[in-house]
Formats: sequence, C-alpha cells, structure tokens
Amino acid sequence: MDDAYVGTTPYKQKDSKILFTTTSLRLKMDGYEPFQTRLSKAEQADVGAIIAGCFVYFPFLWAEGYLPEHTYELTPLSPPAAKQ
Repeated sequence: MDDAYVGTTPYKQKDSKILFTTTSLRLKMDGYEPFQTRLSKAEQADVGAIIAGCFVYFPFLWAEGYLPEHTYELTPLSPPAAKQ
C-alpha cells in the first residue's frame, strides 16, 4: 500500500486519513500479473463520525471510510509461446 509492504491477504486496512483521500494498492503473486488499484476513503459512510460532526466540525473529515471487503481477481501469466 502506497509503495510499502504491509503483509499478505486477507488484510484489514485501518488508517486515520481524512475524507476523499486515496491509497494505492498493488497485489503481487507468483504466476500472476501484478494488479494495481486505489482505495478511496469515500466508499462507505461512518455514522459515528457523522453524528459527532453535528457537534464538532472536525469529525466530518472522517465521515467516510472504506468498504469492509474488497475482492480482486488476478490474471494468470500467459505461458511463453512455443518456438517452432
């Protein structure tokens, strides 16, 4: 994530980034093409932060979060073409 190794899947992402920030994600596995995507901190509303934001402005910066689960399908590498 963000060019730093964080572990193996399944992996739980927790951070204190504010609303609408993104995190780059790269998945690699032997025998498969690398997969790159971005996670957006605007995928799911955080009800607790929204309620707190009614009393104090700052929690609105954390009113959105990540979906609880993401599923990706990696593409197998093509075998090398046979020489004729």
